[in-house]
Amino acid sequence: MSTAGTETSATALSAEERTQLMQSDAMEAFLNKASRVIERVLNTSSKYDIMIDYGADVEQDSVVEEAIESLKQQLVFADEKWSKHRAVTDVDVSPFYPELTLVASITEGVVLLWSTALPGRPEYRFTCHSQVTAACFNPFDRHMIIGGTYSGQIVIWDTRAKSAPVQKTALSAFSHTHPIYAMAVAGTKTSYTLISASTDGRVCVWDIDHLQKPLDMLDLRISLSIKMEASVTSFAVLGKEIKELFIGTEAGKLYSTKVDQQKNKPGAADDISKEGSHFGPVTAMHFNPLLPMHRDSLLLTCSLDSTVKLWSIEHPDSPVLSFEPSSEYISDVRWSSVHPALFAVADSSGTVSIWNILKDVEVPAVSENISKKSLNKVRWSADGRSVITGDADGKSFIYEVPADVRYLLHSCCPCSP
Repeated sequence: MSTAGTETSATALSAEERTQLMQSDAMEAFLNKASRVIERVLNTSSKYDIMIDYGADVEQDSVVEEAIESLKQQLVFADEKWSKHRAVTDVDVSPFYPELTLVASITEGVVLLWSTALPGRPEYRFTCHSQVTAACFNPFDRHMIIGGTYSGQIVIWDTRAKSAPVQKTALSAFSHTHPIYAMAVAGTKTSYTLISASTDGRVCVWDIDHLQKPLDMLDLRISLSIKMEASVTSFAVLGKEIKELFIGTEAGKLYSTKVDQQKNKPGAADDISKEGSHFGPVTAMHFNPLLPMHRDSLLLTCSLDSTVKLWSIEHPDSPVLSFEPSSEYISDVRWSSVHPALFAVADSSGTVSIWNILKDVEVPAVSENISKKSLNKVRWSADGRSVITGDADGKSFIYEVPADVRYLLHSCCPCSP
């Protein structure tokens, strides 16, 4: 039987049509996406799904665990054009894709998304009109990235869109007017809000879908009698439902404020320590994410006074412990994502140290100088195997924590993997 009537012949494109096709936005998007897939094949093992599209609605693959015996550098993220000599201001790990890391740089407002499956170049590059001083993933929306800027504006990027923000707040006297150095998304999947804090002493609560104006605002310049203590440099949220907010200031003071659940309204700020918290600006704060809240909540704070302090929220008058990791400025501190007694510290000498408070409170379990520049941020990988740091020269490092450190309580602690 003849098939001539059912065959479809290919239509040859003219030279002009080929030129238009090759120069089209669709072709550019296709080539960019295809080249990333090819580079993942060349740079990774079967640990991650090389065909993954971070802009698509797909679930993450499970991570295969491998044990190591000593501290090991895994990767260095650096881009000659977009990260060199641009100080890292924030680092975050995707809650949806464990191989994906966000790195924000202050110079020229750049946020890069790096994948361990594609370490040679960033997966995505986002830009902003202002310097980016804080950034994070939205834990309830896999496509959304949130940035805080030096101008006091909040910007939203979408991995399905281009590099420019898809939404931003207006410059207004009724929100932030100074740099935003701390922000967090808290709540539940059906009801969540963005909290941001700036050095003008303002803490704002936002509906991410409606950024025209904040839902509410706490102005520490009004709440506090001493105005110099009002400059907010960091904060930590107690509870997923934002029951209470703990605030660190440039003067080294710590304050707490209750949050009205129905109105998303922060109340008055109360000094949580009568003895004084730090003697320098509070650079970071983090609640232990693994301890049951009905027992107690443990808060870590660090400062440019070269100390890290551990606080019990049930007994906040003075710190439970005070650590002195080095004589350098302490820039960041973070509890482990899987081990309730481990935390990581980054300092201005370029050193990252891992502490286990059940083993030793005088010296860290392991410490490593990984950069000649100051380390500005530190985060744990989702599986707790690695720490990710960013330095003042624009480089980001992933170091694997020794198995005997991260699994020290494996046999006795249900929170350990």
